Amino acid sequence: MNLPTPRILALLLLLTAPVACSNDEPADSTTGTAAQTANTSHADLDAFRKLARESNCADVRNHLFLIDNHIVFWDRESRCADAAYAQTLYDRKPGTVLCNNMDSIAGPQRSCNGDAPFINMFDTILKNLGAPDLGLGPGHTVTPIAF
Repeated sequence: MNLPTPRILALLLLLTAPVACSNDEPADSTTGTAAQTANTSHADLDAFRKLARESNCADVRNHLFLIDNHIVFWDRESRCADAAYAQTLYDRKPGTVLCNNMDSIAGPQRSCNGDAPFINMFDTILKNLGAPDLGLGPGHTVTPIAF
C-alpha cells in the first residue's frame, strides 16, 4: 500500500496519541481558571505527592513546589523517549491545570488555561527553574514539597 507521506504521518499520530497524552496527568483532568476554582482551601498535597511518586517518566528530575499555599508547580524530566520533560502549574488539585509545558511525540507543547497572572507566573517560573523562589520574588511564598 502506497500512502502519501502526510497520510502516514497523520496515521502515526492517531495511533500514538494515547501514548503521547499519557503525560502523567490524571485521566479525569479538568481545567479551569482561578475564578472557577477559588476557595479558601489549601492545595491537596497528598494527591500531588502521589502523582509525583508514581510518575513513570521522572528519573532525572522530579520536584514539587507549593506557591502561596494553593498553587502547585511540578517540574519533571526523564530519559523517556516521549514525554521527556514536563512543567505543570496547578490550582489546588491535580485535576486543575493552569499551565503546562511538555515534550510530546508531536514535539514541544505548551498550553495555559488560567488567567493572565497565572500565565505570567508560569513564564517567570520556566525562566527561573533553578532559583529557590522560582524567580517569583518576595511577593510570593515558594516551598518545596517533599514526597
